[in-house]
Amino acid sequence: MALTQSSEGGLKISNAGTNGQYLQKQSGNTGGLTWADVPAGVGGATGLDVNDSVKIRLGNSNDLEIYHSGSHSFIDNQGTGVLHVCADDLRLKSKGDDETFITAVENGAVSLYYDNGKKFETTSTGTLVGGIIQAKQNSGNAAQTLLKLTNNDTTASGETGQTADIEFEFTDNTNTTYKAAKIGAYKAADWVGNVDYDAGLKFFTVNNSASFENTYTERLVITENGELKIPDNGKFVAGAGSDLQIYHDGGDNIILSNGASCDLLVYVANGELAMKAVANGAVELYHNNVKKFETNSGGVSLTGSLVIAGDDVRDDGYKSKWGTGDDLQIYHNGSHSYIDEAGTGDLYIRSASNIRLTDTSDNKMILCQDGGEVQLYYDGTEKAHTTTTGLRLDDSDKLEIGTSADLQLYHDGSNSHIKNTTNSLYIDSAEEVQLRNISTEKYFRGIKNGAAELYYDNVKHFATASGGVTVFGAEGGNANIQFWADEGDDTADMWLMQATTAGEFRILSYAAGSWETRLSLAPSDDGPLTIAAVDSGVTNGGIKLANANQGSKFYATGNTTASIMLFYNPANGNVGSIKTVGTATQFNTSSDYRLKENEVPLENAITKLKALKPYTFNFKKQPSEKVDGFYAHEAQSVVPVAVTGTKDEMAPTYYEAGDTIPSGKKVGDWTGQYSDTEINPQGVDYGKFTPLLTKALQEAIAKIETLETKVAALEG
Repeated sequence: MALTQSSEGGLKISNAGTNGQYLQKQSGNTGGLTWADVPAGVGGATGLDVNDSVKIRLGNSNDLEIYHSGSHSFIDNQGTGVLHVCADDLRLKSKGDDETFITAVENGAVSLYYDNGKKFETTSTGTLVGGIIQAKQNSGNAAQTLLKLTNNDTTASGETGQTADIEFEFTDNTNTTYKAAKIGAYKAADWVGNVDYDAGLKFFTVNNSASFENTYTERLVITENGELKIPDNGKFVAGAGSDLQIYHDGGDNIILSNGASCDLLVYVANGELAMKAVANGAVELYHNNVKKFETNSGGVSLTGSLVIAGDDVRDDGYKSKWGTGDDLQIYHNGSHSYIDEAGTGDLYIRSASNIRLTDTSDNKMILCQDGGEVQLYYDGTEKAHTTTTGLRLDDSDKLEIGTSADLQLYHDGSNSHIKNTTNSLYIDSAEEVQLRNISTEKYFRGIKNGAAELYYDNVKHFATASGGVTVFGAEGGNANIQFWADEGDDTADMWLMQATTAGEFRILSYAAGSWETRLSLAPSDDGPLTIAAVDSGVTNGGIKLANANQGSKFYATGNTTASIMLFYNPANGNVGSIKTVGTATQFNTSSDYRLKENEVPLENAITKLKALKPYTFNFKKQPSEKVDGFYAHEAQSVVPVAVTGTKDEMAPTYYEAGDTIPSGKKVGDWTGQYSDTEINPQGVDYGKFTPLLTKALQEAIAKIETLETKVAALEG
């Protein structure tokens, strides 16, 4: 694709170029660029010529420079990054391409040559040296061992394992031997040094040659994997002035062309220049020994066209990167394709018309209409689209949330649905939750840390409270709770609890087409409490109770044979009653002969009566009121049936809300324990003494009659 695109606010090129031309600023005020012929002396069809010391600069800060100083050629990395020289087969050769200096083959050896003969080579297991290793002694000294090859156990020096060492030493004129350097071949579990390896070759020097220390410092490692490792900030240096340096500073990998006028040059086969980096100048890239690309102070210069012919093919995992910080990246990872915005900005996909995402069969997945809606598709069918007010789904299309579409929101054409198919449905809010119609009429209101309220016709009628619930009436109206049994299909089973505006509490039933009061309680402390109907005091059945201090008369009413109250024992049936008889009230306990058996005459009644101990006393809480009676436990030994309870018994305790309640128990059940402070008092039914008193009186009458007979006989 030729670089001829023109758009508003972008790059404008006014004409079409031909081979060998370059882009220059267009004259006049129209702006943009125009293709022009290369001026004489600058370049031509065979390449780009640059004078001595003129640099090709690459990078925003002229980080990489390629140039020739007039004497030497340089590829100079001036920036803070790393200079990479990449090739499958890298060779450094003489300019005539007839003598090899260094070769480096991908997944293979690195070789060093002398006079075109290989002298040093890395292998998959280490290195090979061709020729002889020589060590010469200093003149004037006696013969000394300057080169030592050893195989030692290094445990004593802090290193574990076996070593094969080559040590270099020298002897001064006092015949004192000093260490100079060491090469160690190790098979060790743990080496002392910057890098740990199981086996390999290490190169050492003494820490400070001026002081002739005998402690070695690691300088170079060749691992068992064939890797050549130099510790951080240790450098490979070439040139009399340390002009070329290759090293790692702890953060970056650096190839440094350090000479004042040395360019950094990268050659390929046959001495063909591939790249040139000039200090404080340009970085130049070449094709077939012809410069095609170079950096400059204003950016970059390109010779020829930028053409992508056919498919732009990248292998899996390789990325097309755009931006100074590789911000935009396009790649395929072997399974999926990616467009990544890896920087800090946004990713824009723009079009003068619509934007479509489709599958390879052109079935739409997303359609973004220019100035309009965004449509989402499933299997080629639209399922949702944006509108001016939000997101819209057509009837019966569902918004499904959850792995198994557990929560569904949809409109079926008539009604709207919120459907939860799994577990519970939660509606969460930071403050209130309200259910309202579209006219904002409230149905329900849930208040944070407060009540849950129910409404009728936008009026609150029910609310929870800290102590339970509250029922509200309309303004000026009663508060009602209605009960309607049997699905509410008739009125015979309707009941009503009511709080009136006058403060009265009622329970009503529905009969004969109206509500009738069955129980009422007035707001006064004195009552009354009315059960059933009370009419003029006595004529209809019912009960009306109140404090006598209120000044009114209240009745438990009924006819002459009505039982006002019956007492019932589940095992024995009716066991007593309270009745009205004429103008009096009867308190009855069951005594029908048909309920009794094993009757025997009561004997020794006077003796038993004499065992009773009547007292005059007062109750402790009413010291001024004197009462005649018995102590219950004393009377219990004489008439047990007249006394309830046990002497000195304390009140039993029962489980209450908030207690720790054992399994199988509930609130109100006996705990199995008794109170330490509350008594369980005994009681006396004085009516139970009547049979004893009657029998004792009969026995006394019999004795009196006997005495009267005897007295009459004596007097006669």
